[in-house]
Amino acid sequence: MLNLTVKNGPDLAERFQHLKKSLSLMLEWRRKTLSGKAGYHSEFSKIAALVGSIEITKDGALDGSASGWHPHAHIIVLHSERFDFKDLQAEWLKITGDSHVLKVLDAQHPDDPAQDFLEVFKYALKFSELSPSDNLEAYEVMRGKHLLFQAGLFRGVDVPEDLTDTPLDQLPYIELFYKYIDGSGYNLTETRDSEELEAAPEYLSCSGLQSKTYKPAISAIFDRN
Repeated sequence: MLNLTVKNGPDLAERFQHLKKSLSLMLEWRRKTLSGKAGYHSEFSKIAALVGSIEITKDGALDGSASGWHPHAHIIVLHSERFDFKDLQAEWLKITGDSHVLKVLDAQHPDDPAQDFLEVFKYALKFSELSPSDNLEAYEVMRGKHLLFQAGLFRGVDVPEDLTDTPLDQLPYIELFYKYIDGSGYNLTETRDSEELEAAPEYLSCSGLQSKTYKPAISAIFDRN
């Protein structure tokens, strides 16, 4: 995981564009290095794939202290060659002209990488640490802006517009029915599986449901007592 920053500033729009241009230049140098273009040698060319999001924060936004807008990028990178940290810092300073601050971190969930992807993507929606007035300013400036980016092997990955889970057709499933009873909470009252529903005449006629009821071993779930 890689975090890239630029120097704080009072103008959010200017700082955001500065970060975006710096990221674009970094990707351009990486691309030209990989293509063997003369005069280019980028440490970022060791990255085989990357996907990231831009987070907007403001130092001192809540306590009233000296503050400045601080856009920065959180990136997941896939690489097989070890980075030279000092070379990364020097190159990022050359790209931005005002910042050499970056972090290289190990993945926090190597056995469940989806957790690390979720951690990175959440920053594009994280504005809770801003004051109400700063939230409004951030909304006005950032409205319609792209906060996610990708390159390398992740480029062109088809991400559906609806990221909610969608049921897959023709797979078995189980229906669980609960009833809320005052003083007891939610009680599991009926369980039916898909094979039983499809075999029942009322499933075809849609005239009603009269399938066999199974008594659950645990009579109450989500007990509020």
